[in-house]
Amino acid sequence: MRVKELLIFILMSLFLMSTQSYADEEIIFSATPCRPSNEMARIFQPLVDYVQKECGVKASYVAVDKYGELEQKMKEKLIHIGSFTTNAYVQAKAYFPEIRYMLSGLSKEGDLIRDSYHGVIVTLNTSDIYTLQDLKGKKFGFTDVSSSSGYKFPRQEFINAGIQPDDSFFKIFFLGKHNKVTDALAAKVIDGAATWDVNMVEAKAKHGDIFRVIVQTKPIPVSALAAAPHLSDETFQKIKQCIMKLKQDDEALEKFREYGGYYYGWSERDDSFYDPARLVLGIIK
Repeated sequence: MRVKELLIFILMSLFLMSTQSYADEEIIFSATPCRPSNEMARIFQPLVDYVQKECGVKASYVAVDKYGELEQKMKEKLIHIGSFTTNAYVQAKAYFPEIRYMLSGLSKEGDLIRDSYHGVIVTLNTSDIYTLQDLKGKKFGFTDVSSSSGYKFPRQEFINAGIQPDDSFFKIFFLGKHNKVTDALAAKVIDGAATWDVNMVEAKAKHGDIFRVIVQTKPIPVSALAAAPHLSDETFQKIKQCIMKLKQDDEALEKFREYGGYYYGWSERDDSFYDPARLVLGIIK
């Protein structure tokens, strides 16, 4: 075999090997564990099926059991793409900076589709509470310490106003869910509450126009899709473009809405879009 033919043979062999490797690569998805593992797997399966069909790659979903495990497994090259809640994403990025932002989720309020939402601090419109200072000595309901709109962002509003939001200022109740804080407020069990703007629409439909919003937080980014650095650039772009083509009525998105109450598609921002969350969490100043 002549040298030229040998070179051609070698190049063709390398090409076929790389093509076969790409075809055989299985893309592993996972997500911040917001629900039991079996539920998370059931909800994400339509997206995995969509990626396999539309992107032409093998894909599967692997559940993680606790916060922090997703980015650790991405670092260990066991997971390629993760769906992160807002707080989980900025914490993961701080722990593992090589994680690559891919897309931001879109949520819906009424006819408005958006990639951010707001936390609100509310009272009853029959109360004498008009400012954060007026809540001194009152009973106040947060949702959960892990919630962006139900705790972290509203808490920052108190701090910005020079108030330390602890038991020295008012009596705190953690009620777990957004609807529970507005239910408690409507029943006058508490005097003020922290929740998110979508819950306020539902609370008004349930209880009537009885609420007064005294503070609205800065925009809170919706959750993020991000990729581990070992995912090739070619596959990264291919999957990103496929996911961006998803329509609102696709089964994958319908299941995602069951998962988190939103996901009407994805938008392409950049990592700096999540800086407001980093400020609230003290990751940046």
